[in-house]
Amino acid sequence: MLRGLKCRKRGNVRVNIIGPGKTGKFVKDFLAPEEIVHVFSKSHPPTLSKLQEADLSIVFVDGEGMTELIPLLLEAGKPVVTGSTAVTWPSDLDQQLQSMKVGWIRAANFSPMVNFFFYLTRKLANAKKLLGDPAAEIYEVHHVTKKDKPSGTALRLAHDLGWPDIEIKADRLEDYAGIHRLTLGNEREKLTIEHESFSRAMYAQGAVEAARILFRSPEMVGLINYEELMYDIFDSGQ
Repeated sequence: MLRGLKCRKRGNVRVNIIGPGKTGKFVKDFLAPEEIVHVFSKSHPPTLSKLQEADLSIVFVDGEGMTELIPLLLEAGKPVVTGSTAVTWPSDLDQQLQSMKVGWIRAANFSPMVNFFFYLTRKLANAKKLLGDPAAEIYEVHHVTKKDKPSGTALRLAHDLGWPDIEIKADRLEDYAGIHRLTLGNEREKLTIEHESFSRAMYAQGAVEAARILFRSPEMVGLINYEELMYDIFDSGQ
């Protein structure tokens, strides 16, 4: 879908940050001061006119918050990059964005390493018999305040693997940024792939990089999964 994408040079992107919480607070670290237009929070909610003052919005709020924001973001008519999970996405959102010629990028996880994990998992999807018909288990850990359990990342891993009867185990412990582990095993051998996050800053950095790509690529319209963009990059070897 995104192969052959060519970004053209434009000026600095002007960004609204929505949700300066555990992850969103790091977004400003990867933007120049002049690139930040507004920072919105629960105590300082976005308005239509202020949303329209920026080129795009980067959103890190919980799923319920993002679900509530969608109508206002659509009305603003600007591109959006969001790492919100457990969102109730309108079934016609892609069609609406296509007709508006606006692009939104969403991601279960903006870490390039996690997306390479997704990429490897997708490659394993058709190899169950070749690998000796192993059982699959996904284990993940996040901070105690994370509302969705299992996480969007764990669900994405299970979706990409696509095997029947995948067991997902999830813990919420203190202030973990994130651990995700896929284990494939039978009575003869075991394969484990694990990713551990040490800081949420990498999620913010990935979102900002995605925002720059979106800003420089007006041909990217509709609802775009960040994972698909990364899959193309990994396949191309760039």
